[in-house]
Amino acid sequence: DYCDVPFCGEECENANPETCGCRNSEQRDYRGTINTTADGTECMRWEDAYWYTPEVFPLDGLEENYCRNPGGSLDKAWCLDVEVIKQYCDVPYCDEISTSTLCEESDPTECECENVYEKDYTGTVNVTRSGLPCANWDDHNYTSQFETLHPDSLNYC
Repeated sequence: DYCDVPFCGEECENANPETCGCRNSEQRDYRGTINTTADGTECMRWEDAYWYTPEVFPLDGLEENYCRNPGGSLDKAWCLDVEVIKQYCDVPYCDEISTSTLCEESDPTECECENVYEKDYTGTVNVTRSGLPCANWDDHNYTSQFETLHPDSLNYC
């Protein structure tokens, strides 16, 4: 499961989640009613999608069969087709401000930057997007990799 750490610069000019999605949030903000893939195939209903259900991703707007990007699992809005294959949707991008500028001025304890693959984040979020607690780093073999970034990381993302 993914951590629920906000991206730096999630602001997006002309943002309107009912009609478009922001590029810097991988269209996770989109809440419109487009329900076909880019090639015109009708999307499967989310409650029939097995692992991408409203119960698993309660904050991601998985309603009906509308295109979404639950958990930021792809780089833009998508849905499952009738063969249960992830397919991109033709959701328009909203005009946006530059995230690289916002990341240069950001506080890594508050948000993460996509342009460095979120390696800059040193905050204290310790819950996944679906609400599950994160495992402690020292319970796994990853501790040495992350000690220098955040020596008291416990179970932080």
